[in-house]
This record gives sequence, structure tokens and C-alpha cells, in this order.
Amino acid sequence: MGLLGKRALKEGEKFVVVHPGSGSRGKCWPIRNFIEIIIQLSQKGIRGVLVTGMAEERMESFIEKAQLPEDWTWLRNPPLLRLAGLLQSADLYLGNDSGVTHLAAACGRKVVALFREDLVDKWKPFGRVSALSGKPISEIKFEAVWEAVGVRLS
Repeated sequence: MGLLGKRALKEGEKFVVVHPGSGSRGKCWPIRNFIEIIIQLSQKGIRGVLVTGMAEERMESFIEKAQLPEDWTWLRNPPLLRLAGLLQSADLYLGNDSGVTHLAAACGRKVVALFREDLVDKWKPFGRVSALSGKPISEIKFEAVWEAVGVRLS
């Protein structure tokens, strides 16, 4: 079985990478919102990978209970080269203010990045990045993120 489950991507099929973490809890949009984005993407036939690292261990029980859709894979603690390759092949990346978000932008991906309002101007990555912010980050509306994801995927 490959990284994307039982079958490879078909020509033209969209692929998304979601990273719900950051080194600081105060820079993390609620995990339940990321899971809902994944569910809605799956309902539109869009496959992807949820990536977590050591900083996201506190989210693991929620992710396990949420049960990702069958066409989504959960990748824990990938080596940096594997993560970079995964990001390079993605049509879109969604994540918080984190090193992974900067790596996705550096790989030339379309990025939807979620920031605390006081950090976005200082830390928004360069590239094809749509940055949304809130004070605190939890105030970023689900609908705004869903719209940004849709625009970047079209």
C-alpha cells in the first residue's frame, strides 16, 4: 500500500497536505477544524495526507477518534526529505505558522497559512501563500479557510 492508500493518484486528481501543528499551542487553529476541512475535501473527491510530528503528539488521541476518511492517510514524524518530497507533489498545503508551512512555500506549493494576527506580517512565508489571521488564531472562521482552500485548488 502506498502513501495515499490503496491506489495511486489518477491524472488530474487533486492532492492536499495538511499539517495541523506548530511549536506553540497559541499558534494552532483548532484540530477539529482541520479534520472538518479534510472531511469536506474527501467528500469532493480530493485525497491527501495529514502530517504530524512530535509537536503534535497532544493531538493524536483526537485524530485517532476522528477517523480520517479512507482516501486520506495520516503520516507521523516523516523524515525531512520524505516530507519535502510529499510537499513537492501536493497541489495545496494547509497549515499553521510552522517550519513545515515555510518548507511548503519554499517547495513552490500553493499554501493556505493560518497565523496569529500579531505574527503574520513578520513570519508569513514568501511564495504562493494565502495567509489568514486572527487574534487569537482560533477566531479565524472555518468558512474563510474553506473558501481560501477552494480558491487555491481551483
